[in-house]
Amino acid sequence: MLNASCKLDPPYASPYGVDPNPEEEKMYQDDGVWIMTSSFTIFTMTSGFGLLESGRVASKDEVNIMIKNVIDMIFGGLSYWCFGFGFTFGEMWPNPFIGIGKFFFNPDNAMTQAGTSVEGWRYASFLFQMSFATTTSTIVSASMAERIRLRPYIVITFLMTIAHSIPAHWVWSKHGLLNRLGVVDAAGCSVVHLVGGVAASPPQSTFDLVQAALVKRASNR
Repeated sequence: MLNASCKLDPPYASPYGVDPNPEEEKMYQDDGVWIMTSSFTIFTMTSGFGLLESGRVASKDEVNIMIKNVIDMIFGGLSYWCFGFGFTFGEMWPNPFIGIGKFFFNPDNAMTQAGTSVEGWRYASFLFQMSFATTTSTIVSASMAERIRLRPYIVITFLMTIAHSIPAHWVWSKHGLLNRLGVVDAAGCSVVHLVGGVAASPPQSTFDLVQAALVKRASNR
């Protein structure tokens, strides 16, 4: 997806046509609009997670929960811009375990061999991938509700985005170990939700609550 050429000026051509270069995927205006729309749809999951979490905590902690979800976007996005995208799709030293290169993402000078600018396509791709990375941090946030202060959570969010990027390279990069084995990730089921769930892990208090009562009140206290 990252080796695509963005050709927005010529008239629309069918995306189902056979490309003479299988390594190069053409992108048109409607493709870019769809990817950007999908990215913002994924970003709205953060607000949904915030509402879900706020229904499980005391009323006095609702603001803290919402701020934590904003932090996921800000510091998670910063982390992905600095290192995450490079660890996922870097090709300076192709290997199946981790990407190297493309740190501090800047597509301004990205050009194909034919001289066609791919800047717009790279921006759309980066935003789409960043939306998945920040969602991983949001999943971890749910396990820390009422259990962590704001400053340590900022550090965890920054590091969690980097931790997400390594399994993402395995599955989503063309050089990735699992990608070469034919693994297909459906909507981030492993790279996002599995990684986030494992990183969060259920606290001991969860098992204590299950033993104490089968149903826990889900409304604000």
